[in-house]
Amino acid sequence: MDSEDKINYAEILTPGGLPILKEAERHSTIPRKKGQLLSVACGYGELEFYLAERYKCKVFGIDADPNSIDVCLRKAAKRKLAGKTKFFVADAKSIPFRQDTFDMVLCCGGLSIFYDAGIKEFYRVLAPGGQLIIIDTVWRSDQIPPEVVSLWSEKGNFFRTLKGNCKIFQNCGFEMRYCRDHYRPDWWEEYFQFRKLMDDLPDLRRERNHYLAFQDFIGLGLFVLKKSDRT
Repeated sequence: MDSEDKINYAEILTPGGLPILKEAERHSTIPRKKGQLLSVACGYGELEFYLAERYKCKVFGIDADPNSIDVCLRKAAKRKLAGKTKFFVADAKSIPFRQDTFDMVLCCGGLSIFYDAGIKEFYRVLAPGGQLIIIDTVWRSDQIPPEVVSLWSEKGNFFRTLKGNCKIFQNCGFEMRYCRDHYRPDWWEEYFQFRKLMDDLPDLRRERNHYLAFQDFIGLGLFVLKKSDRT
């Protein structure tokens, strides 16, 4: 069975999921075999298991939610991937690994919560020449109505435009290899539909209503960045 066939799409906790990750694959060099990849805010680990099986690299995942990490550990044992994956409860603002450890860092959703401190930590744990893939919500305009910003900030999210993100990443020392804003309402609808298979919580319905009301302002940013080869 192919690694893609094993994915539980209901447990991918960000819009775009596998399709936007596969675009990231086309514009980056995923580490193989002896390479090490860190996924920050790994959620339930579906994309992480996909990468571990497809590229045979060692995949580490961290998430602040202990329940998510418990789910990842059970899946790793069931899928016989405990030797290729490691998961830890950890804060993205203080990643528990040494400097220059990883060949790649992936952050698929979540950056808008731990933004500045997270970027500095990504840079610290990446080896020279290592790559950073970020997938996160972006504003599609510099002129966003205050009520839209307020609704989408309820959970502590603070979004920026594609250009605004790129400027900050470059100021933090990263080289920009690829960036694109994806305006794909179908990805958001798929995300909400799959999540209903897990739970139909009031928070999910409220988030979907917010999205439907203001979807023209929202895109998904894909960024592929590189840490300088120089130490």
